Amino acid sequence: MRKLLLLAAMLGGVAGVAYAFWAGWFRLNTPSESIFPVRGIDVSHHQGAIDWPRVRAAGVTFAYIKASEGADFLDPRFEVNWRAAKAAGIKRGAYHFFTLCTKVAPQIDNFVAAVFEVGELPPALDLELGGNCANPPAIEDVRAMLDELVPLVTKRFGEPPIVYTTYEFRERYLCPTCINGSLPLLWIRDVIWRPRLTNAEPWVFWQHHNRAHVDGIVGPVDLDVFRGDVAAFSRYLDDRRLDIVRGK
Repeated sequence: MRKLLLLAAMLGGVAGVAYAFWAGWFRLNTPSESIFPVRGIDVSHHQGAIDWPRVRAAGVTFAYIKASEGADFLDPRFEVNWRAAKAAGIKRGAYHFFTLCTKVAPQIDNFVAAVFEVGELPPALDLELGGNCANPPAIEDVRAMLDELVPLVTKRFGEPPIVYTTYEFRERYLCPTCINGSLPLLWIRDVIWRPRLTNAEPWVFWQHHNRAHVDGIVGPVDLDVFRGDVAAFSRYLDDRRLDIVRGK
C-alpha cells in the first residue's frame, strides 16, 4: 500500500509539473534581456479583448497580429487590435496563416484585403503543419507553392515577408534552394532552446514561449524577441519600406 501511495504521489507530482509547464507558469526558455531586450508577442482573436496600454507597460515593444487565414477567413479582432496596438505605441506587423490545401493567389488577395493600413514591421506568413490541412500536398507541390508565394507577397506589399516557421516545416519544405534560390527572413519557433540555426541563417524574430502570461491579456499568449538590441531594432524599422503596393 505504501508503494502504491508513493507511486501515486510521484505520478501526481509529475502531472502537476507537466500541467504547470503546459499552462505557461514555468518557462523552459527565458532569453537574456541583455542579449534580447526587444520583447514582443503575437496574437489573434483567440486572445480575446486585449488591454494594449497594459501590454505596453509590461515591456512589450512589438506585436504580430493575425489578419487572415486561407482564402476567406478574416480575423474578427484584427482591426481593433491593429488600431489599439498603434495607439499604445507598440510596433505592429500583420500575419497570414497559410493553408497548404488552398491556392496561393486567393490567399494573398485575402491577406492584402485585410491589411487596411501599413504597419511598422513587414508582413509575415505563418508556415507550419500544426492546424493546417489534414492531407497536405506532396513536398514538390508545396515547394512550388512557396516559390510562388514569397515573390507574390513581396510584389503585393512592396517588401519581402517574414516567414514564421517551425523546424519541422523548415526541414521539409524550406531548403536553401526552395524559394528562388535563397531563404526568406525567418521568424523561428523554438520553445525549448535558443534557435538552432547557424549565425549566417537570416532569422530575425524568435518565438520562445507559446503559453505565457502578459499583463493586459487574460489567457495564454506567445512571446517573441527581436534578434538584436534596441538600436538594431530602430535601424531595422528605419531601413524597411513602409508603403504597401496594392493591385500590382
